Amino acid sequence: MRSQFARTILDVGLSDPRLTVLVGDIGAFGLRDFARQCPGRFFNIGIREQAMTGAAAGMALAGFIPVVHSITPFVVERCFEQIKDDFGYHRLNGNIVSVGGGIDYAALGCTHHSYSDIAMLRSIPGSRVFSLGSPIEVDTLFREAYAVPGTLNYFRLGGRPHGFPIEASDLKIGRGIKIREGRHVSLATMGPLLGFACQAADELAVRDVSAEILYFPTVKPFDRELLRSSAEKTRRIVIIEDHSVNGGLADEVRQAIEGSETSVRIKALGIQDQFLRDYGSFDHLAGVAGIDAPAILRAVAGLGLP
Repeated sequence: MRSQFARTILDVGLSDPRLTVLVGDIGAFGLRDFARQCPGRFFNIGIREQAMTGAAAGMALAGFIPVVHSITPFVVERCFEQIKDDFGYHRLNGNIVSVGGGIDYAALGCTHHSYSDIAMLRSIPGSRVFSLGSPIEVDTLFREAYAVPGTLNYFRLGGRPHGFPIEASDLKIGRGIKIREGRHVSLATMGPLLGFACQAADELAVRDVSAEILYFPTVKPFDRELLRSSAEKTRRIVIIEDHSVNGGLADEVRQAIEGSETSVRIKALGIQDQFLRDYGSFDHLAGVAGIDAPAILRAVAGLGLP
């Protein structure tokens, strides 16, 4: 997905002279083609992410469309004041593109994890939040979103693709995707965790449990209509996200259900009230956090299904 981001940025930058890229040392090598072919519009600010965000806002005021890029905890959590005040308060058009959300940097420990980035940027009025799990999502949604005046876009690039084929025609801002029809339980997920949801659904099918899979590359604005229609049918929802269970996808799902008369049982799988202190692979930490396929199966069983 980072490679696709580099290709997309270059293609857009060659046709739109307003596009300007700022990096905090991370990504400087991967975006070298943009730096070479779009001279004067690429800036490696170094490990000064807060200054980078402020500089990007100044460029937005001057008529450019800035893209800031770094690892999630550095470009979101470290810079939240600048994002809120410089971009959000002034309703500036800008784009934050991060890598390493959730537990993507599983081998580097919790200093490189980010459990709250979506919650933080959802809270900014006028923001849009994307949790992306494949190269086609990166390319299609960035092109659609990046230049809308007065809008702050946050693109969270997953560390590994989910592996499910998605068509560009299915991707629209604010639209979820029904990956699989089902009758007994709805699995709502985002980003790379779609892979775990598909694994769990295959195992449930062996047990004669029909799981409907809902995928949300756009977390804000959220496709409440898709979620409600599925909930009315299955009456059971398991939410799977590599984010805190507070403030992310689970909050959007609960708010969507609040206005419905349907009685729905909900189980949220995500980062609970803890730091994940283990080191290792993404799959290992997903098991520790309880967001992998076996955890989904346990959650479904807890809702009264086999």
